[in-house]
Amino acid sequence: MSGYSFVLLVVGRDKEEEYREFLKDNGVASVFSELCEGAAQRKGLDAFGLEAREKVILSCVTANSGRGELRRRLNSEMRIDAPNNGIAVFVNLESVGGASALKSLCSEKAQREGVEEKVKDMQYSLVVVIAQYGHADEIMDAAREGGATGGTIVKARGTHGSGTTKFFGVSIGDEKEIIYIVTSADKREGVMSAIMRKTGAASPAKSVVFSMPVEAVEGIHIPQKEDK
Repeated sequence: MSGYSFVLLVVGRDKEEEYREFLKDNGVASVFSELCEGAAQRKGLDAFGLEAREKVILSCVTANSGRGELRRRLNSEMRIDAPNNGIAVFVNLESVGGASALKSLCSEKAQREGVEEKVKDMQYSLVVVIAQYGHADEIMDAAREGGATGGTIVKARGTHGSGTTKFFGVSIGDEKEIIYIVTSADKREGVMSAIMRKTGAASPAKSVVFSMPVEAVEGIHIPQKEDK
């Protein structure tokens, strides 16, 4: 188990840049954002002719050693605990696809503090791939060669520091594609290896790959021999 967490925040669209700066100050090197819409009390909004508040999903990776402090500051400084201000979710990572991927996701301090942790084994994994826009098809082809059965593609915008930093010659601020792949845990390594080998940092896709443990899965086809 890696000593890092995937952080998912849902906040108001008007708070995006404020949160980006906040995360940067807390050891996060890359932040990825996707526009979304709040669904809470939607019927009530319709009755008054109002629109749901536009929100943004921010995702990043942080070292577990600093997770407690990050959570504290989210409450004390960003007031994310106040009603309707947002939500933050932390999920332990299983593995990160190579040192170059870790370098692009975390600050040097966070990389040094990412201590290995032990958790119970899970039957499934969620593989996350962050890549340059336009390469999702070839990434999924590689993933299928490694044993994946499918995935979900999301368009996102990424920033690295000021948004102008280059990583392997490509601006992290470019438009991105994030691919989510659910796979059985025994196939995780094969899927990640195939993606890194065919569409990794040295390729035009410049994929960054990591995985998270999944406690339960419903609604996708898992071959019978893998069912428990």
